[in-house]
Amino acid sequence: MVKDEDIYKSDANARIEENATLLRKELDERKEKLKAVVAKLDDPVFQGALMYTVAQEKENQNRILKNIYAEVERLRGLEGRIGRLEERLGKATTPENPSEIPLPEVDAQIIEFIRASKKACAEDVQKKFRYRGKNAASARLSRMYSIGVLNKAQSGRKVWYFLR
Repeated sequence: MVKDEDIYKSDANARIEENATLLRKELDERKEKLKAVVAKLDDPVFQGALMYTVAQEKENQNRILKNIYAEVERLRGLEGRIGRLEERLGKATTPENPSEIPLPEVDAQIIEFIRASKKACAEDVQKKFRYRGKNAASARLSRMYSIGVLNKAQSGRKVWYFLR
């Protein structure tokens, strides 16, 4: 048993020494590379080349930023044009009097319900008109808001709709 333990210890020691030797060798190689880099840093030609590369990268970065800013400005212009077009379309398609808008009978009943109760949320419409889910009532109310028949205001998680 003692011989087996000695063999294992000597194998482990040999591996440790081998690893230590490899690490020393790698450390020496890295020291040499580091000395070469330090020597290059003292070289004025290398410093000039490094500065030239940095200047080129800075120019590229500025060119990219300039393109990004130009694109942002173009998008802002398009956003403004779209807003003006939406205003024109909204004015052209929404009559001054919401009662002039032809609505399905269910929507007309919902409007009468809102007129009687002054305001309503999707839950109220769901209960009154026996919708299975709140989503259907919410979609109808939202559609009437988008065509200009109703106004809306949010209070917490509820959205209240009322006549314009």
